[in-house]
Amino acid sequence: MHETQSMISRLLSSFAVVSSISAFVLDNPLQLLQASAGVNNTTIITTTNNKNILPLFSLLPSPNPSSNIPITSLVSYVCNGDAFGHDLNVDSCTDAIRFLGVNTTQLSFGVRNTGAFDIRLPQRYISTDGKCAIEPTLAPDKELAMASAEDVAVAAFVVVRNCAAKQGGKGGIAKDIGGDDNLRIVVSKYDPAHVRCYGKMRRPQVQVSCQVILDSMRTSNENVYFGPRGDPLTNVGLPFSLFSDDHKCKMTIRTTGEGAGFTDTWSWAKFWEVGVALAGMCVRESKEGVQTQLGDSGYLYMEVGGPQSELEGNETGS
Repeated sequence: MHETQSMISRLLSSFAVVSSISAFVLDNPLQLLQASAGVNNTTIITTTNNKNILPLFSLLPSPNPSSNIPITSLVSYVCNGDAFGHDLNVDSCTDAIRFLGVNTTQLSFGVRNTGAFDIRLPQRYISTDGKCAIEPTLAPDKELAMASAEDVAVAAFVVVRNCAAKQGGKGGIAKDIGGDDNLRIVVSKYDPAHVRCYGKMRRPQVQVSCQVILDSMRTSNENVYFGPRGDPLTNVGLPFSLFSDDHKCKMTIRTTGEGAGFTDTWSWAKFWEVGVALAGMCVRESKEGVQTQLGDSGYLYMEVGGPQSELEGNETGS
């Protein structure tokens, strides 16, 4: 994990060197984005009743783009399969892009719990098959970034077109996307091999409720011990549930093994990634879900939905 983060930091710092040779002019980003989503309107997602809605971008005002919006966008990018994954599926990444929309309203991006922002980072937008993720992140040493959903979507499209499609399925990262250029857009591969969706989540607007959990849960990168409450090594006693404030969505971390189960190590950041995958693959389709074989030894699993119960140590998203 730390090795990957170090590689990403080096790539972020290298933009000053590579941007002049990797710049790509997207002739008509609006037209291409709309074509990739199979729509003709100026907004990819328009209503909160759409089961495919992704909160945040799509719940903000959606003005109709005027005729004077530039149809050409200069985006710099770096393709790197070692940092962001190999064999990305172009269709999967196109699917992830369509959840961003083409809203031109400028939004503020910043790390959660450090200020009031429209988009609280980390934030990730994942394809319905779980194989491609789009993630905005701040440039090094920046605390605030301004950009629109359209800026993010265009940047992601450029990476998909030039890295995933033209360089053998590589992931990549983009800058020069508009706004104040303090934002970077990562397109990466996710492995959903151990995700299983099942059943039915019948509560209305449950995806919005699950997003509340993802926006408020811990995302630290340090490994901690997850396990039975009776184990002296355990930092987080399992099972451990996170509820949305309206109690329409619940995500629970559990352990496998005989008796009370085994203790394993993992980070909250990795569990957050799993939560994003479960929300994007299962909840988006109005299903419950589980991802197994988590943790450094594979003893942990995380589920979304399921029967409500009162568990010690639970947290409520707000």
